[in-house]
Amino acid sequence: DSMASSEDHSHGDDNIPKPPPLPRITYKRFQASSAKPSSSSRLVPKETVETWEKLFKEGIGADAFVVTDNYSYFPAHSCVLAAASPVMATLLDQSRGKNGKPYLKIPGVPCEVVYT
Repeated sequence: DSMASSEDHSHGDDNIPKPPPLPRITYKRFQASSAKPSSSSRLVPKETVETWEKLFKEGIGADAFVVTDNYSYFPAHSCVLAAASPVMATLLDQSRGKNGKPYLKIPGVPCEVVYT
């Protein structure tokens, strides 16, 4: 009994921890600061972005096509499109052009928009 009474701290505020400090940045300020990442805070290395752009522009290893409204064709990588969207994966599986390659037709979208 004497041990229980010596550990009884219910009569004081000794066991209540201090609250954590208030955040230094508000959520709205965080959103505003993270809305436009600068090139210095880019998560993907510049060399990787350049490689992706080269794959897109030159069509290296492309195994599919994206077809726009005015029948402009762009080489594409079906694995990248399929990984980005299960809907695109299904559309690519269901479509084959005359050359046997899958294609993704995007009606109502001009080629300039797809290429950018």
